[in-house]
Amino acid sequence: MLSSLLTELKRFMNSDENFNIISPKDIKTRELIGLLKRYPFKYPQQYNLVSESTIIKYHQRKICQLTLNKKLAWAIAIREKDKLIGLAILEKLPWETEYFKIGMAKVSYLLCCASRLQEEYKIKFELFRQISKLSSRIGIKHLCFETDVRDLTAIHAAESNGFKLMVTQLIYVRNKENLIEIGKLGSSYIIRPFRKEDISQILKIAMESKAISRFHADERLPEKKRRAYYKVKTKNCCLGNIADGVFVLEKNKHVIGFYIFRYYKEIKKLTMGYVVSVALASEAQGRGIGTAFVREVDKRLLSKVDILTGKAHIANIPMIRAMNKANAEIIYAIHTFHKWI
Repeated sequence: MLSSLLTELKRFMNSDENFNIISPKDIKTRELIGLLKRYPFKYPQQYNLVSESTIIKYHQRKICQLTLNKKLAWAIAIREKDKLIGLAILEKLPWETEYFKIGMAKVSYLLCCASRLQEEYKIKFELFRQISKLSSRIGIKHLCFETDVRDLTAIHAAESNGFKLMVTQLIYVRNKENLIEIGKLGSSYIIRPFRKEDISQILKIAMESKAISRFHADERLPEKKRRAYYKVKTKNCCLGNIADGVFVLEKNKHVIGFYIFRYYKEIKKLTMGYVVSVALASEAQGRGIGTAFVREVDKRLLSKVDILTGKAHIANIPMIRAMNKANAEIIYAIHTFHKWI
């Protein structure tokens, strides 16, 4: 069975498949919609708040927007007899490139059209192979790929192309309906928007935090950069570069926690808030303060958006318990992979 699959794969890679890097005008709307319809894990279809056609149009627009900037993104396609059977988007990551001083990019989409799992795997394998070749040509040294944990053909194709698993995260959703009263903050606690003079206290909390990013498990990245990543990212969020707002929790004029968020208004009839990061000073942990703080901020944000989403590391048991206790709904999980070119 395995030898048969390898033989088929070798024949596929050496055949006259029309692989190319294409411009946005070469992506036919009908073909792109066809690929998106076949993909069962279309973020954020799991929210069940908008129609599938709305989600497909959102992704169609997103792909076209990404590929308009020829210096930051590329569409990689595989055609068979003039039929588009595979598409991937390679997108540069300017912020991460600047921070690590390493050319970094991510695979934003990995789509294919196939009737059998073996064919699906072969198409995705070849897309990854061509992504690596393109990355090498344009100076990308480090690739990231995120996928729903149920997309096994994408996972297997990524691993076969040298990608390594870095982190698995659970995606949770909060809305007005599942927001319940839980925990209370005493009158001595104040929740307010971030002020510039809070930055030193916030960064101290960030440095003490045990937050785990996809970079922490990548042993080839500089250790000092890995350790400082969360602190630097938090600082950038507070200064408004990569976040839309920050709330702080204050007691006796001392900041003991922060909550960073972003807004997304790209999907018709669905406004989303994304929880970038939440952290609490060590002296305030384990007493229900963080749960009450998050609940109060969630309530404020849900007066402006339809849903709130966030991620929790699969091994962050305290966070997962807190989400369950707060009645948040876990809707799916994602794997994040890295590859060095």
